[in-house]
Amino acid sequence: DTDVLYSIKRWQEAKDPILADLSRRFLERDLFRTTFLASEPEPSAMEDRRLRVSNWLVSEGLSSAATVAEDVHYYLAFETIRHDAYQDDKDVIAILERDGTLRELSEAENIAAVSAMVGAVEKSYVCGPKEVT
Repeated sequence: DTDVLYSIKRWQEAKDPILADLSRRFLERDLFRTTFLASEPEPSAMEDRRLRVSNWLVSEGLSSAATVAEDVHYYLAFETIRHDAYQDDKDVIAILERDGTLRELSEAENIAAVSAMVGAVEKSYVCGPKEVT
């Protein structure tokens, strides 16, 4: 851990402006903003965000017009995550009843609440510098 932290501290002074900036952001906890989206973004919205981040990188001196197309991926991500909260066929969650008996969660009286937890949830998100939101 100490070696990694030392390296990140040294990288703040790197000649590579992107490495220096990302290292500074990590150490100062100036992290990127992650925003969950209601649906997968349209290609035009993704391209608009890429253009805004690219322009920002050039204006901040972190990239040049010649390299910004390659550099923008360090500062912008569009992704989709998948989360399985509860898999009733794999997970066993026992509920202790008042009479001392154990019952599996899927057998609970509030079936609507259990049904809401069953199945995968996929969410799209965008992650990038707060300065460009």
